[in-house]
Amino acid sequence: MRYHSVLFLFLFLILRTCENPDHAVKFIGVEGGVARFELHNRTSSDLSAIELEITYLGDRRSVVRIDTVSYTAAEPDGTGTVFLKAKQSTMIVQTAPQGTTSAEGRILSVR
Repeated sequence: MRYHSVLFLFLFLILRTCENPDHAVKFIGVEGGVARFELHNRTSSDLSAIELEITYLGDRRSVVRIDTVSYTAAEPDGTGTVFLKAKQSTMIVQTAPQGTTSAEGRILSVR
């Protein structure tokens, strides 16, 4: 029994260290072939860009497709601007591949 407790604690710590408490992406749902996600910026700094890895899942959580997407805010003249303000959140949508029933998102980078 002690072995299971140690294993559980070890797995919990590994998963916890993989989380980014400052920035988060949360899957909301799939409807009409569109996957919706909520992005959170919990820092005191504005973000000009974010890169995500989205894993689309089908029945029994099988992987349908993995995509890498980037969002950047820019003015028409090409100068950068704020994509996500500090302490705020926003919603993004992505076309989901056929057979998608859920999805997971992971933030790869922010600037």
